[in-house]
Amino acid sequence: QQWQSCAFSAHPRHVYLSTPSDVILFDMRAKPVDNLTVFDVLASPVCQPTERLSVMSRHSHNNFQLMASTQQSLLLLDQRYPGKPVLTWDFPWMTSPQLMSLAQVGGGGRGGGRGGGRGGG
Repeated sequence: QQWQSCAFSAHPRHVYLSTPSDVILFDMRAKPVDNLTVFDVLASPVCQPTERLSVMSRHSHNNFQLMASTQQSLLLLDQRYPGKPVLTWDFPWMTSPQLMSLAQVGGGGRGGGRGGGRGGG
């Protein structure tokens, strides 16, 4: 199968690689290189048999997580929980997405930053 995307993971020597059917985490520290299937579309009960991954992007605020998209849904994946998406959002696209960018909304902290928390300050 042809590789579609790659991204660094939680460790600088861990690399995510994706194909249309799965996301694999490679540990470059090991000899020989070790790998872990983080998500397999064909084996997952949350995906239809005809679905394929079209794009993957690492989460900008959590290096253990990444987002992936099929033609039917968005998937939040976590390398610590292989095989099971942390979150799925069914959203049928007109065409398969080719690019993905993640953004944080809100202040992110209690009482600090714009739009976050309560209280004065």
